Amino acid sequence: MDDQSFVVVENIFFQTMIKRLNFEAKICSADTVHNNIVKAYNEEKINIKKQLQEIPGKISFTLDCWTSKNQIPFLGITAHWITKDWELKEILLDFYHFEGSHSGENISFIFYKILKEYEILQKVHF
Repeated sequence: MDDQSFVVVENIFFQTMIKRLNFEAKICSADTVHNNIVKAYNEEKINIKKQLQEIPGKISFTLDCWTSKNQIPFLGITAHWITKDWELKEILLDFYHFEGSHSGENISFIFYKILKEYEILQKVHF
């Protein structure tokens, strides 16, 4: 089996380990696991979008750029807000695989794209 086709849930050693832990366990295919993860992600993103759009005030953001040791650039975008009960809340909106340099122009392009994706441009004071 080559590295590209290796999938953990379809590996015989993984399946044996799971069956030893619980012989009644049903092991899903890699496609089922993938589809369930994507579905859960999309559902949670809808919930987060709705929650952010219902915030009574403005939203603040933290942006953090860095490059991993293996030279992969990233941008983390975190939203911060205060609830109507004066609780400070925060959530990671995106962990973006950055293309190009960490220039202000590139960062602002990605930041704007994420704000638009979450439909919260009106919650930001420019």
